[in-house]
Amino acid sequence: MTLPELLEMQSNAARLAQQIQLRFTEGELPNRIVPLLKQQAETIALFQASLKAYVPNSVDREDLDTLKAKFSRLVESTDETYKAVAKKGIRLTGIGGKPYTSNQNKSR
Repeated sequence: MTLPELLEMQSNAARLAQQIQLRFTEGELPNRIVPLLKQQAETIALFQASLKAYVPNSVDREDLDTLKAKFSRLVESTDETYKAVAKKGIRLTGIGGKPYTSNQNKSR
């Protein structure tokens, strides 16, 4: 995995987050939002695994720090979206079909 590939993955997840938020605020039907949420969750999981495995060279370290900060904001935004859609009755599940729980709560 290269830094440009990681940057592209993060950009894809951010674009999905924007689409989801827009569709949700426009009142789109849940059956049209849930596939995007699943796609976003898969993209974020792949990104996390790739980021853990990535070994930056000295030139990439600053860009990697920026990428990690962007990813952290994306996770926070995604958690807020998941909470909002759950309040509207869109049921989300996490790994193994268990109800989705925020990673933000686990780290506190």
